[in-house]
Amino acid sequence: MTWYHELQRAVSESILLQLVIVLTATKLFGTISKRLNQPTVFGKLLAGLIIGPSLLGILQPTEIIKELAEVGVIVLMFLAGLETDVEEFRKAGFASTLTAVGGVILPLLAGLGIGLATGHNLFISLFIGTLLTATSVSISATTLRELGRLQTPVGLTILGAAVIDDILGIVVLTLVLGLAGAGSGIGAVGILIGKMVIFFVVALVIGKKLIPPILKFADKMPVNHGLTTAGLVLAFVFAYVAELSGVANITGAYIAGVLIGMTKFGHQVTEHTETVGFTTVIPVFFVSIGLLAQVNSLQGGILFVTAITLIAILTKILGCGVGARIAGFNNRDSLAIGAGMISRGEIALIIATIGLNRNLINDSLFTASVVMVLITTIITPPLLKAIIVGRGKNENTSSVNPKEG
Repeated sequence: MTWYHELQRAVSESILLQLVIVLTATKLFGTISKRLNQPTVFGKLLAGLIIGPSLLGILQPTEIIKELAEVGVIVLMFLAGLETDVEEFRKAGFASTLTAVGGVILPLLAGLGIGLATGHNLFISLFIGTLLTATSVSISATTLRELGRLQTPVGLTILGAAVIDDILGIVVLTLVLGLAGAGSGIGAVGILIGKMVIFFVVALVIGKKLIPPILKFADKMPVNHGLTTAGLVLAFVFAYVAELSGVANITGAYIAGVLIGMTKFGHQVTEHTETVGFTTVIPVFFVSIGLLAQVNSLQGGILFVTAITLIAILTKILGCGVGARIAGFNNRDSLAIGAGMISRGEIALIIATIGLNRNLINDSLFTASVVMVLITTIITPPLLKAIIVGRGKNENTSSVNPKEG
């Protein structure tokens, strides 16, 4: 159809039309997703798949889209840092720590083993493992809240473990990216770890000293949204310095968010940054994932997607469940905690996008990763609900207090 080709051409030549389509599609599909009791991120990913090369082909992954998406992911990780409750992290305790460690180690080792077994080199295999470590607890938190179980030992352990899980995942990602760039020798590993430690120490020490007065000054400036601007500037500066130090730029943005979140200005910066981010560059990031995930690139079709999805599910249930069991939870509660950690989300998508951009994973694995995120997002609520409801029916025999850390 001539008019359709003309539309594609017009869109490809205009960043304004691209933004119109991206913002409209993400809001439309996000709304539909929410009405179907799914998280909005699910609809945003579908939007990218539908309007992208996989189906309609209206929008292509242009360089401008990729660059805006990179800014979007930095803002998204900045928000993740802003929303990290440091006090809850400190209180997470023994049970959450064991749960998180189990939920990182087993998927990492499983991914490494699968990668090596299928002929990939060490770095790609490590990256596959890293991809499987991520957890998105927002879906589980919503389900637990609806069931009135969010403030129970099971609910609090899932929340605490998710915070630790994200931090461990970012550290592992930073290590893997650094190793891929520096080589695998003992000297290279030592230098990388040294640079990471120096960056974290300097960022935390200097950040704690400088960020509060900077924000205080920005808050008093006679301009609109000076505080939000200062927060975003700090996020971009931390991301840039992290990149210069051989650390992933998203790590720098995350640390900036954590440090700002600890100040009295944290809530205000979070509120305004959410408005700016989720109405501009963050939707571009989610759509870009759908654009890059080309279904026809899948090798092995449904079997390949099924395999990586099953591995993603089982390693979280086993890893987190065993960690919770060691911490003192009974079998059913440990299963509930494991199920609550299944869902992948933004972090997994960020990791997959970075891997694709750095040629650590191919189009096939990237697309399989996106499909895996969609499937784990769909199955987590009903699975967790079934386990929790079953637990309620057997409350007298299933309740065991976890060990205190």
